[in-house]
Amino acid sequence: MASFCSNCGFPLGTGVVFCSKCGTRQASAPAPQPAVSGGAAKSGSGLKILFVVLGVIFLLGVTAVAGLLYVGHRVKQAVVQEAHTYGVDLPTSSAAPSSSASARRNPCDYVSKDEASRLLGEPIARTAPQDQGCAYFAPPGRSAQLAQQRGSDLSKQIQSGKEMKPGDIVGALNRITSGVSTEGGDAPLLLVALDFDGAEQWAALTAGKALFGSIPRASISTEVPNLGDRALRMTPLGLNVLKGSTLIRIVPGPVPGADEISIAIAKVILSRL
Repeated sequence: MASFCSNCGFPLGTGVVFCSKCGTRQASAPAPQPAVSGGAAKSGSGLKILFVVLGVIFLLGVTAVAGLLYVGHRVKQAVVQEAHTYGVDLPTSSAAPSSSASARRNPCDYVSKDEASRLLGEPIARTAPQDQGCAYFAPPGRSAQLAQQRGSDLSKQIQSGKEMKPGDIVGALNRITSGVSTEGGDAPLLLVALDFDGAEQWAALTAGKALFGSIPRASISTEVPNLGDRALRMTPLGLNVLKGSTLIRIVPGPVPGADEISIAIAKVILSRL
């Protein structure tokens, strides 16, 4: 059925949103009623959990650095809550909370300021304990300076025509943006989070790995061998290491050799669990 612009009367094709003559936005036609599916397939639960994981990972991908300070706690709560909404039960740790939980260290004590400085190859001016984690800050302005340098390096690599996997590009961009100053001051150069009941988080990560693993050459998620019980690097969630029921997450800032540095930091933490 023919239609015309509500402003200038110019003839419009079906489904046109803006008039090509005057640019006026047209009233949207009602969307077609979706077909009602039959009985739900038995594989529905598996698809539901994958959609839950996709939504959580996407949310984290666009979350600012301040949100990553609480990434362990937020991922766990978001995954469990959304999964329950869709009727999906995620596995939980069968072990009771450790009686020594109250004796656990301050998160910033697992990696000292001097150790972080040595491993990062950058001075660390201060640390800040967070919910289930710790943020390590370089002297004022240094994180932003490193982010600018990494951005320049990435631009040169792309312009040179060097082949790069999508996951590598996203990972590099994530580290660059993590170095941008936040509203309260400089962004942290390193984020470390520990969840001593990390079964739900690990279930979400492995489900996400299965999903992104089907994308050829994406390199969004990769296994890291010989580290803890299992280790997984996932963009933009950094290095994730499972040891028993404890999940360690390490998110480095825009430093050279960030992948190798995060492994070295994980080994330090593992030795102190």
